[in-house]
Amino acid sequence: MRADPPQPTATGRLLSAAQITALGKTLDSATPQHRDAADTIRLIPLTGCRSGEILQLGRSEVLADKLALETTKTGPRTVHLAVSP
Repeated sequence: MRADPPQPTATGRLLSAAQITALGKTLDSATPQHRDAADTIRLIPLTGCRSGEILQLGRSEVLADKLALETTKTGPRTVHLAVSP
């Protein structure tokens, strides 16, 4: 019998402080025609959401202090947002 090949495993990757700063500067320099894409990319590390969750985010899911995600990989969930003073 032949054994099944090993399945790839997900590994997390954290950005260093320098990488986060560089990403922020790059997103800040986005042209007006790319501002929506830059804002979308910025939301991913700020919320911890998956890219697909942000891309499918509807207006009705955005509340004052949270995101009420209806469609996610693991089912509906709430992402709490920090409220600025």
